Amino acid sequence: MQHVFPYLIPTIVIHFFMDLGRVTILVAQLGIFSIFVTQQFVQTGPLLSSMGPPFGFLENTGYNWATMLNGIKKEMHSAPWLVLVPVIAIMYITFMFNLIGEGAKKYFLRRDGHM
Repeated sequence: MQHVFPYLIPTIVIHFFMDLGRVTILVAQLGIFSIFVTQQFVQTGPLLSSMGPPFGFLENTGYNWATMLNGIKKEMHSAPWLVLVPVIAIMYITFMFNLIGEGAKKYFLRRDGHM
């Protein structure tokens, strides 16, 4: 194991950061389709009403970018700039993870001369 592990560390580190960027994009895409990783539902609306569902509405109150994207879908036509905040945050964090992964790849290539 001591002969194999030093050669695996660079590959593991690089793939870890690259995959974090991919997972961030995946979580954002799932949030758009109302499939959330964290779920904190709160019942809103009247308990019994003749209009709408019999027990009110359930809303996800989780604080993450995917939930923000899903909540903004309703106001997209009246205020399209609201979607910019979570989208820019998702793009930024994905870009940073990929940048760290590429930097680690260049560092390990320069240090070891191979991967």
